[in-house]
Amino acid sequence: PAPRARGPPRRAPRGPPRGARGAGGGGPPAAAADEPSKGLYKYGEGGIEGKCVFCGSYVTKGGVMFREKSVVCPDCVPMAERMNNPYGRVAGRR
Repeated sequence: PAPRARGPPRRAPRGPPRGARGAGGGGPPAAAADEPSKGLYKYGEGGIEGKCVFCGSYVTKGGVMFREKSVVCPDCVPMAERMNNPYGRVAGRR
């Protein structure tokens, strides 16, 4: 019998082949560039959906974007605005 190879099995290569990386053919189609980016948010029938960052309730309607990919419920919006401005005043007015 043939000797067995030691160690973990080899993984399949990730991503496109090496020659295709710099060719520019891996991007989205040109029609998608005209549409505004939706980001990393989950969109449902009532707008942005997800779990509220502050209170933990699941928001299905009236969700507000918070930072890159988080969602805030309408009740916690004032708290989110305070978090975005930690010093309470705009620079130059202190």
